[in-house]
Amino acid sequence: MVYRLRQDLFFCVTNGRAVFLDLKADRYFCLPRVIDAVFQSICAGQELTVADQESVKVLLKRDIISEDPLATSPPAPMVIERAEFEPALGSHSRPSALMLARAISAQLTSAVALRTRSFASISQSIATRKRQQDITTLEVELRYAQIIEAFAKTTLLFRPGDRCLPRSLAFFSVCRAYGLEPTLIIGVRINPFVAHCWVQNGTRIVHDDSGEATLFAPILAV
Repeated sequence: MVYRLRQDLFFCVTNGRAVFLDLKADRYFCLPRVIDAVFQSICAGQELTVADQESVKVLLKRDIISEDPLATSPPAPMVIERAEFEPALGSHSRPSALMLARAISAQLTSAVALRTRSFASISQSIATRKRQQDITTLEVELRYAQIIEAFAKTTLLFRPGDRCLPRSLAFFSVCRAYGLEPTLIIGVRINPFVAHCWVQNGTRIVHDDSGEATLFAPILAV
């Protein structure tokens, strides 16, 4: 039997454990080790034993997986290209007053949105937003450099701290406003559990307040 992962449920594997993000319930969770091992066997397409069937029943009951005779492949974890920090072209480009104002406004807006809307709703809206027009590679680099500088200038007003999600959402929205198509990424690590959010352009990290994005396993990319 081939199984599929429940919609709005995402996972990654880090330190040998599967970590789940349930967008509908707005929570992260892990499975007990025995059940986790069976889940990972399912994802690897391995043959299950009779003893594994009890764990499969738990996975079905918890609506983590469901039987799908039409599925052509087992559930797959989130995988993206390994990201690296690279300096943006013209890293000292001066942002316009309008761009600086947008950076401030976007951070206020994202903070309010996260208090009044679910992250599932927010992620769905940005995923379906209309893409912007094509621009040259040089213009892409210059715009990223200016937006990076604009957000750097707002740190006295919006101290990064543990605000990686609202600041990354704001950075993402300003990029979209200027015709850029970055990716908003959420990553996790365990022992202890920590979640983190950053923004990438391809394999280059263009926004990460803590500078620790490479230490996290991506679990969701929008």
